[in-house]
Amino acid sequence: MLTRKYLVFLIALFLAFISFSVTTHVPKEILIFYHIPKCGGTTIAALIGQHFNTEEIFHKIIQKHRAFGVDGLGPLALKGTHLIPLDMIDLEKVKYIHGHISFSKEKVPPGAKNITFLRDPVERVFSAYRYANEKVKLTFFDHYKQIANLQVFRLTSLNREDPNILLSEHLESAKKTLAHEFFFVGIVEEMDASIHTLYKLMNWEQPDLIPKFNITKKTEPNPELYEYVYNQEWADRELYKYGKLLLQQHKAKALNKHFHALDLDYVDSIHLTTHSSIDGEGWGYREFDLETDTHLRQSYIKDAFIQVPLLKKNYLLKIKATFPTSEIAKNFQLLVNGHPIKWEQSETQKWKTFTANISKKLITKEKTKITFHVSDLYIPSEHGDAVDHRKMGIGISQVDITPR
Repeated sequence: MLTRKYLVFLIALFLAFISFSVTTHVPKEILIFYHIPKCGGTTIAALIGQHFNTEEIFHKIIQKHRAFGVDGLGPLALKGTHLIPLDMIDLEKVKYIHGHISFSKEKVPPGAKNITFLRDPVERVFSAYRYANEKVKLTFFDHYKQIANLQVFRLTSLNREDPNILLSEHLESAKKTLAHEFFFVGIVEEMDASIHTLYKLMNWEQPDLIPKFNITKKTEPNPELYEYVYNQEWADRELYKYGKLLLQQHKAKALNKHFHALDLDYVDSIHLTTHSSIDGEGWGYREFDLETDTHLRQSYIKDAFIQVPLLKKNYLLKIKATFPTSEIAKNFQLLVNGHPIKWEQSETQKWKTFTANISKKLITKEKTKITFHVSDLYIPSEHGDAVDHRKMGIGISQVDITPR
């Protein structure tokens, strides 16, 4: 007969085995955003990225080809040769993948939540052409043959390079992909409702503001060209209608979900860099700064802010930042929970360091809100030949808050 001690040992061993099996076989959840060109992807990627640390994000970058002025190296490049490079991704660290990538069942990490946004196909085509033509002059038809029905081709599970597969078959495959493989499908023309629905499904606190990045200046095409594109885009138009139906289903599901606020861990010191997730609004990533080997969080509204759970104490605030122009820096203001505070500045050739005292009188029971106010935003395309239409204010690389 088994002794009591030996029986207890066997039970503990069995429970440990079960625990090990569960923890080693449950895949980690990874969010994948399939950014179809000119479908609001820069805006969406910036919003989602604020919920992850930099080291948790993998961005699939596609090189530009001057001969075409668009992503890829030719007609097939845009239609699906850019798959998720799993061999380049550390799946133990990465939680968010985004970029101009195409869907492939073989290239989806275990436990992935796939999301994408669709746009009115005709509007998307002309927006893509305007964007490409700003960089390299090319004829409309040279460009269009690379991006025709692109939304279908990005989402089909069939071989995109097989000429024997009909467009109608790719369309049906793309519909099945969205219905069975995707966690969420948004619509650009319903951007606010789509973002709010996605946030609710992800149990993220709702944003007060949804920015608009990378907008091209709209010009109306001639009616004959518009009609031609409308007819040619029949497959993308069908997929777009289907995506709108899926969004309605997502909205209905979100109505039954309630946001559960996470318990706050109040602290008396903060060290925040662009490698940290930022709780706040009005920020997007800028290019990697080669001179300083640093990423920037660039404000795209006049009143960008961060929120931090601080204990009720007196603090020293230190910010490392840069501005697109010196004029913007002159009108810079800092506010703590809506109250302007005085700051001092020291600067090098490129960077400015701002220091300020925060009185405990300004600290409340809620998260402390630190607002970065600039009177005007800088738009490169309005100050020269640049084709960059982004609105830029202050770029921060580091925020430190310590007791004093």
